[in-house]
Amino acid sequence: MIYSFLQNGDSAVTIQFENEISKEVNRRVTGLCNRIEAKGINGVIELVPTFASLTVFYDCTVITSKKLKKKIKALIDDSENTVKSTAKVWNIPVCYDDEFALDMKNVCEHTSLEREEVIKLHTSKPYLIYMLG
Repeated sequence: MIYSFLQNGDSAVTIQFENEISKEVNRRVTGLCNRIEAKGINGVIELVPTFASLTVFYDCTVITSKKLKKKIKALIDDSENTVKSTAKVWNIPVCYDDEFALDMKNVCEHTSLEREEVIKLHTSKPYLIYMLG
């Protein structure tokens, strides 16, 4: 697995995985985030996952960057031990009435699809949300 550590001042470190947006890379980020949370590393204050990286904020009076990186590396190397995902399924109501679907005409023109086809495609599968912000 390809990754690198980037030091962010004296109280945060970022673990950068492949520089791409993909389900596989996101699975690595969220998996590591879950393993760090489950491990309960003393001194870790906050975890901030993104598309392809995880930033770990820590109290440098409790744990050094070197020790934290060593613990994180062990968790990355031990990726076989998965932790139950914290992912949730959200059902988001959508309304395709003309007064709310203001771009429907443009979507239909752009895709050369009928309104019903656009709606069917849009509602036919779940979507992976990588992050909110």
